[in-house]
Amino acid sequence: AQVAKAGQGPAWKKTFDEVGERTEVRSDISARMTRILARHSEETLAYLHETFGPLPHPEQRIKVYVFSGESGYTAYIDGVADDSPENTAGLYSARLKQILVANQPDRAQLTSGLRHELVHAYMDRLMGGSPTWFGEGTAEYFAAARREDRSWKEGAPVASHLLVFRRLGRKKLTVEQLVTMDHESFMLNSTYTYPMSW
Repeated sequence: AQVAKAGQGPAWKKTFDEVGERTEVRSDISARMTRILARHSEETLAYLHETFGPLPHPEQRIKVYVFSGESGYTAYIDGVADDSPENTAGLYSARLKQILVANQPDRAQLTSGLRHELVHAYMDRLMGGSPTWFGEGTAEYFAAARREDRSWKEGAPVASHLLVFRRLGRKKLTVEQLVTMDHESFMLNSTYTYPMSW
């Protein structure tokens, strides 16, 4: 099943495709939304390229699949994302070399989630593996960036993360505990580990 997914992607009845310089975006939502998400993907990767440097194999476009509904997304990630939080709305599969994102009611949420997964795909191609806390913290940081006047603004506060700190305090984990935590424990405690990594 994973070989088929890696080669063919989702088996949608109707698909919309946009191929850019760095990405191939495919969705079953609409042609217009696929164009918007493809443009956003290209802008994000250009930003990461400027920030961290070029990818070693730039000719290999990053595959992005955006699902119109949660049920199709959930069915597709079954067997691919064994260690993901149950409430995930997106993930990057290093195994399949694909970004998988479920549509969201709010476009800002959708593009932020897509940006998060693009950071994972970029880092996987640039560095290979990295510690979970570093990968998730970097992805959360860049997911919070916003584009204004044709430039990116970094360092925006993430309200949901700040709320976690207000509710649970900042001392739930030490930095040492976070950076030495295994991947499974990190994901099981994602309500706190994601904000702390950010």
